[in-house]
Amino acid sequence: MKKYFMLFFMLLNLTACGSDSGGDSGGSTSSASVLTFSPAAVSEKAYAGETASFSVNVRSSAVFSGYIYVTESTGTIDPYIQVINNFDGSYTAAMSVSSTLTVGDYKGRIEVKLCNDIKCESQIAGSPSYLDFNIEVASSTVDSNVEDTSSDIDSDIEDTSSDIDSDIEDTSSDIDSDIEDTSSTNLTPLVSWDNVDNWETFQGNAAHTGYVPVTLDVNKFSARWRWNPPQENNQVSPTVVADGIVYVSSSAEGAESSVLYALNEEDSSVQWQHDFGNVYLLNAPAVSNGKVFAATSGHDDTFMWGFNADTGSKLFSSAFQSQWPEYYAPTVDNGVIYTNGGYYGGLNSFNVSDGAGLFFTDLSGYDQWTPAVDADYAYVYQGNNCGGCNDAGLNIINKNTGEVINTIVDPQHNWSGWSIYGAPVIGANNTVYAVNQVSKSESTNHLVSFNTQSLSINWSVPGIFQLNPTLANEVIYTANRATLQLEARDELSGAVLWTWSAPDSDETGFYGNIIATDNMVFVSTNKQVYAVDINTHNEVWAYSKPGELALSNNGVLYISTSNGYQSDGSLAAVNLK
Repeated sequence: MKKYFMLFFMLLNLTACGSDSGGDSGGSTSSASVLTFSPAAVSEKAYAGETASFSVNVRSSAVFSGYIYVTESTGTIDPYIQVINNFDGSYTAAMSVSSTLTVGDYKGRIEVKLCNDIKCESQIAGSPSYLDFNIEVASSTVDSNVEDTSSDIDSDIEDTSSDIDSDIEDTSSDIDSDIEDTSSTNLTPLVSWDNVDNWETFQGNAAHTGYVPVTLDVNKFSARWRWNPPQENNQVSPTVVADGIVYVSSSAEGAESSVLYALNEEDSSVQWQHDFGNVYLLNAPAVSNGKVFAATSGHDDTFMWGFNADTGSKLFSSAFQSQWPEYYAPTVDNGVIYTNGGYYGGLNSFNVSDGAGLFFTDLSGYDQWTPAVDADYAYVYQGNNCGGCNDAGLNIINKNTGEVINTIVDPQHNWSGWSIYGAPVIGANNTVYAVNQVSKSESTNHLVSFNTQSLSINWSVPGIFQLNPTLANEVIYTANRATLQLEARDELSGAVLWTWSAPDSDETGFYGNIIATDNMVFVSTNKQVYAVDINTHNEVWAYSKPGELALSNNGVLYISTSNGYQSDGSLAAVNLK
């Protein structure tokens, strides 16, 4: 089924820059306005040459099913705005400050019209409404926020102007590299960690733990490079990395061109690329044993593709059934590719050598998930198949035949749409963890520990869990919007061991995924990415944009940056060693 998240048609008319938008200088909304905004006025800080994302909650006191027109006369706001239905009578408008602004203060207003027709010849009563903004644009810096150190680290590199500063006072300092697309900043030699695997799929591995067994020194963090694909308005997928090459998809619904890129980890130069043309959607890739795999989707556009990881030569394209789904990166294990698929939902498997279909397992009609796989089974968490039936749970599937061996029913599943937004996580002692439908708004859900031996639930805790759980050293890490905290929970009991809260009041949720190491946890709010020290529970580093994360065995953190709700079309690389 095709899902429409953009409920309103949006048209932005952005004109020349200025210090004031002019027009009506009244309050944040017109006197008879049917719209209310939260916050009532926007106050943001950005850096020259960079975008800064922010969001506004919009609520209408009138029933409305027409068109929304947004006009901003100063050019301060980037022309792409996403509107998300929160399914509670409100909408979230995700916006970005324009990257073309120079240093200075920008004040103006955003005008919002609710129109009955596409030409806006007729507005509803109470339209238009106005939202004031005050945006400070500062010069670009790269900052490292380290506790208990007062040394400054300056990196003076030829042909670059980036600085690395340490500031123990400001716990909200950010890392932001003002880099032209594909330009370099700190191209230190890449040396791989011993006994650290490639980051091959969603959350790194077939168990989806998100764990990298290393100890990091925050004093060694530095911006490496930033890259943008040449396709305008395309989003950048979560990345995978193997043997010094970064693999990333550039695509969007209805894009004229969707391209799979292989980037040199050294300097972001393109090693090879494959253009799929005008497909409905190119999804996130996976890499394993010298091969790269990615699914395209949308009825007749639906194929599993395989490529030589070094050269980009096509190995196969295998058709399978779908409607209009979005897919997570496939999970690859022991010569088999596993992926969400099916016209009405299910699990597909393919041979990695020639793409031959091995089996299809009929399941419920959800998308945006990938299975977890161990030596014997594939694990799929799905909601119920009718949006209200009590048959949600963890499916335990024979990885060789596709037979559903058992299903552990989850009676606490709270249906909130036809996307799962995550994957099970395989733990020790016959345990699998899952968030029973990751929350993308304010829907209540549960973090669940399943016992695959007794076919029962070990424990379940409620919250508004916005990210997939991550498992490292017997600790489960989750991001709970109900408490606005990163939570570290005991693997065996689910009890909270410690928490961390984002320092800024405008950080109202979480985005992307969590990566855990032996001494730090990386987590992204809707505003920026943080490294949180596991021992002190304090943030020790921050990057000034949110994003989806990957960590290579060469010690480079990759951030597919976003506006807080979806990709903004950029990929950043940060040295961690």
